[in-house]
Amino acid sequence: MASKSSDQEIPCPEPPPPPVPTTTVKFSDASGKPLTGPTIDLAASKVYVSVMDDNHKGSGNIDNAVTVTLTRNGSVVKTTKVSVTETATKGTFLSDAITLGLADSGAMFEIAASDILKAEYVDPDDSSRINSDTKKVWALLASAFDCAGVQANINSGGKTTFKVLGIGIVNTQVMVYDITGKQVWRGSKASDTLEWNGMSANGARLANGVYLYVAICKGEKQSDIKTLGVKKLGILK
Repeated sequence: MASKSSDQEIPCPEPPPPPVPTTTVKFSDASGKPLTGPTIDLAASKVYVSVMDDNHKGSGNIDNAVTVTLTRNGSVVKTTKVSVTETATKGTFLSDAITLGLADSGAMFEIAASDILKAEYVDPDDSSRINSDTKKVWALLASAFDCAGVQANINSGGKTTFKVLGIGIVNTQVMVYDITGKQVWRGSKASDTLEWNGMSANGARLANGVYLYVAICKGEKQSDIKTLGVKKLGILK
C-alpha cells in the first residue's frame, strides 16, 4: 500500500526581535574617556559624566538626564541633576565639568574621606532603562593630605570645638594664647576635631576677652604637616 505524501507546509520561523539599544553611563575625563578603577582623583578637581544611548542619536542634548549623588557614611549629602550634550560621536553624550573640592571650597561637590559619588542615567523616554556608575573617594583620600583651614565653635558651657578642614588629617594640635602672646593652653588629639574646656593649662578659669589660637594639622607621612595662621577667639562666660 503506497504511503501518502504530506502537503503540510513547514511554518517559517519568526524574525528575531530588533536589538535593544545599548545604554551606559560612566564618570569620565573631559574627553569622555571613562575613569578606570574604583576611585576618583580629587586632585583633578573636575569630573565629567559620559552617557551612551543609541535611542537618542542626533538629539543634541538630554536635559537633566543624570542624577549625581554624594553619599557620606550611608546618608545622602547632596543630589544634583546634570544635563548631557551630544558629542561628535552620535549617541554619545558628555556633561559639563562637575567640580570637586574640600569643605568650604565652593565646589559643586565638597568631598570628605569615605564619600561615594554615584551617577545614574534614566532614559527620559523609557524609565525602565537605567544605568549607573559609582566611585569611591576614600581610597585616594586616605593617602592624600591637605589642610585648608580651621573653625572654632563655642558651645554651651564655655567649651570650644576646633575642627580642621581638609583631608588625610590624623592629628590636630591647637595652642591658645592671651593677647600678650602668652600660651595659656595646648591640646592635641589623633583626629581632625579637638575640644577645649575653656580653662588654662593649670585648670584656672580664663577671664573674658579676646584670645589667639594657632592650629597644626598632621597627616600619615612625616612631611604631612601644616601650621595654620593665627586666628582670634572671643571668650565670654
